Amino acid sequence: MTTYYDLLADQESIRMAQGGLEYAEKLLADNQSGSEEWACGPSMMCCGAREVALRQQALLAAQNTFFKTANP
Repeated sequence: MTTYYDLLADQESIRMAQGGLEYAEKLLADNQSGSEEWACGPSMMCCGAREVALRQQALLAAQNTFFKTANP
């Protein structure tokens, strides 16, 4: 039996994952814009893209958990 608090916890997990994804996307965009004062090498771009992918995966997992909890 799913409780109201389980759903709230799942929703909070989604919000946290969304925030992490937004931060990783912003960081990647900043690295890609490459200001003249601080330019990133290819390895930083690769790490940034990998971090975005990991955050997307975490968000999908949180959404999946919420869906399974809400629809047993």
